[in-house]
Amino acid sequence: MKLQTNRFLYTALLALMGCLLVLSVSANPDEDAAADDALAPSWLEPRPLSVVDLISGGIDPSLMAGSPLVWQPGQALLQYTSGSKSGNTVIVNAKMLPVQTSNAFCLGQDGIRDQWPIVVPESHLRITSNGTDITSQIDWIQYFEAGQEKPNRGSSDGPARYPESTAFGSDLNYDSQGRIIIPANMGCKIYFKNGAGNGGNIELEFEHTVPQYISVSIVDSFENTFKSYYFNGNQNFGQLGALNRQISAYKGGFSRHDLVKKVPPANAEYSLMVFPPTQLDMYASLDDLRSIKPFPGTGTYRISAPANNQTSRNLSVDWFTMAGIPMNLHTQDSDLDSGATYLDFFTSSDGEYSFMGFEVLALNNQYQECMHQGTCSDSVLETVSKTRMDVEVYYLKVDRIAPGLTQIPLCSVGQVWTTSNANQGCSHTAPAANIKAESVVTEEVIAPNAVQMDSFIYLPFVTRPLAIEEDNPNANCPCGWFTEDGRMLDHVLPPGW
Repeated sequence: MKLQTNRFLYTALLALMGCLLVLSVSANPDEDAAADDALAPSWLEPRPLSVVDLISGGIDPSLMAGSPLVWQPGQALLQYTSGSKSGNTVIVNAKMLPVQTSNAFCLGQDGIRDQWPIVVPESHLRITSNGTDITSQIDWIQYFEAGQEKPNRGSSDGPARYPESTAFGSDLNYDSQGRIIIPANMGCKIYFKNGAGNGGNIELEFEHTVPQYISVSIVDSFENTFKSYYFNGNQNFGQLGALNRQISAYKGGFSRHDLVKKVPPANAEYSLMVFPPTQLDMYASLDDLRSIKPFPGTGTYRISAPANNQTSRNLSVDWFTMAGIPMNLHTQDSDLDSGATYLDFFTSSDGEYSFMGFEVLALNNQYQECMHQGTCSDSVLETVSKTRMDVEVYYLKVDRIAPGLTQIPLCSVGQVWTTSNANQGCSHTAPAANIKAESVVTEEVIAPNAVQMDSFIYLPFVTRPLAIEEDNPNANCPCGWFTEDGRMLDHVLPPGW
């Protein structure tokens, strides 16, 4: 009878403990997060939504086809062709331009001068040249590290602001299908051995396994066109400076910086501009421009908003590839404040945004010698002046649908920033606690002299789902919601913005 009594008491005790466990485990995710020893960085630079995050969030992959994803001025660009999503698997297909290019790029984009870096997650990559798999012929990879990392240079030191790594031979990892495993990155360049890429026509298939943290929906869109940009003054137009001066004089000494704009709906949080590459990269060498036609490139676009005096306009940092950009969170073009340690944030007071014209001059026109020499005929100048590029702008809404992200204050480094300023932060920042929710780890403790029972009852371990972390706009914001690999998937504006 004693054994049976012990069994009865033990059963009742376990049942009671199980009920308490259901009520108590993860009842307070804030306490769980506070128990996390790791602290988030005191600040990070803002980052846009990449094509991977847009597809993962639910954007139709076909809407973005044809847009440039990565551009290295004067070298080559990576153009998006198609994509798909199945569960947590996102596939992105892209190709290198010009078609004669003999190396390849990853999907990330390094922070060139003042541009925001574009971070992408780990991928499994297959590369072909003229239809032949050349993945096994990779010699080495030069890439910019991702993660919750601060830059190591200011916006004028560069061109790149982030640490760079190189992987050779035995450092390269492949999966069971022969695809190379590319770590999360802010861009990379892939080099081949034995001339494997010399045939050009390089196509890439990136496969990612990413949890879906956000839902992205389109709330409005519009189509418009850009005309070629020219400027009455001295600017860096690469090989086409003479053409710029000639066309400006032909147009009476004027400058033209085309705008497209439409007042976004109140619930728009991000904008996405879809556009084709240009047919001429003004920063390519003359030899390349003469021998490779077309030699595609891209220009820059900037987002503007009324300045405080309402008579001039703030200009954002330069953008030259497709990305999801926050509507109410822009950083000032560093050229407009060359003495800044940190760039100012600005937002539109009237909700109206202008997308600035691409700084290109020979849009859809192949290179001619007169463009470098400044001797083009009036008919060529008129053609360049009238050339238009079709663009489509999507206004997006982003909702976080899963926990696991970290809210971190945002700063954007200026031209005079150095690593000695890294711990100082910009005016609104201070060390931020990691408020990512974590699950509870429990330990079994057996008291001395405890009665050891000869029967066991196994109860299910029941927990409440972790709650999605709430925005904390008073935590030195503007802030971003970051993944561990450094992607910013949402943002938090401070009170009053």
